[in-house]
Amino acid sequence: MLTFQKLSEFFQKQPAISLPDFSREIGKERNYMNNLLKSGKLSEKQAKQLLPFIQKYGYAEDVL
Repeated sequence: MLTFQKLSEFFQKQPAISLPDFSREIGKERNYMNNLLKSGKLSEKQAKQLLPFIQKYGYAEDVL
C-alpha cells in the first residue's frame, strides 16, 4: 500500500518530476501535490488515485 512516507520518498528521489505538472496530469489543480506533500497525510482514496500515475514514473512497492 502506498503511504505518505513512500510517496514523499518517491518524489524526493525523482526531482525531475514537476509537482505542478504531475498535479495537472492527475486531473487536479497545479498546487495539489505541493499541498499534499506539505500536509503530511495521505488518505487511502488519494493513495489509490495516485498509484497508477506514480507507477508510470517508475514507482514499485518493492523498490522503496
